[in-house]
Amino acid sequence: MTLSIADTSKFREGRIMVCFRNEGNQPVRILDEINDGTADYFFLTLLRTEQGDARILNAELGKMTFQRPLNYRELAPGQEYNVTIPVCLDEVELEDWKQCSCELETSYYNQQGKDCLLGVLQATTKLAL
Repeated sequence: MTLSIADTSKFREGRIMVCFRNEGNQPVRILDEINDGTADYFFLTLLRTEQGDARILNAELGKMTFQRPLNYRELAPGQEYNVTIPVCLDEVELEDWKQCSCELETSYYNQQGKDCLLGVLQATTKLAL
């Protein structure tokens, strides 16, 4: 399973799209519970400049408790699953960041679920502000 940042066109609106892709030769299950309310528990997203300045754009990180059975999505080999996640730009003055090259990094953390992808996936992309 790989993770990539698929679309940053709505970054200034506080949203990015990430893509999970099954690179293996067996089906893989993934939690289908990522939405505006849960994304911060699964994703840590950083905006970083070439000088090393960094801002965390979302993160609650921890184990959520669901009061119902979880929903899953099965990805066949080669299949992709795109999901849009929120990023918080409240503490980032984007005009100040336009002067340098920026990198967006997001990491997916999953310690939940049964018979699904568990662990950490990371993706990085260059970002033009």
